[in-house]
Amino acid sequence: MDFIGLSTLEMQAGRPKKQQRASRACDLCHRRSIRCRPSNEEPTSHCQNCHDFDVQCTYLRPSRRHGGQERFDKKEALGAALEQCQAKTV
Repeated sequence: MDFIGLSTLEMQAGRPKKQQRASRACDLCHRRSIRCRPSNEEPTSHCQNCHDFDVQCTYLRPSRRHGGQERFDKKEALGAALEQCQAKTV
């Protein structure tokens, strides 16, 4: 089959649309360490696993914080310790 002359949109028309991934897993999927994917029957209210297990799909666990002030403080302390070591060796 020759694809010369076909635009990108024409070539993509035959492919199924890529499904968007959830930004975070629901509580059940996170607890069981399984992939959280939208339900075929109720894509807006349940994930497929919660639908299969007939449980309420919740997102109640708190989000994890990444980095922040603690990371900055550690970096600052390491820098100060390095300066002290360099001053002692000179």
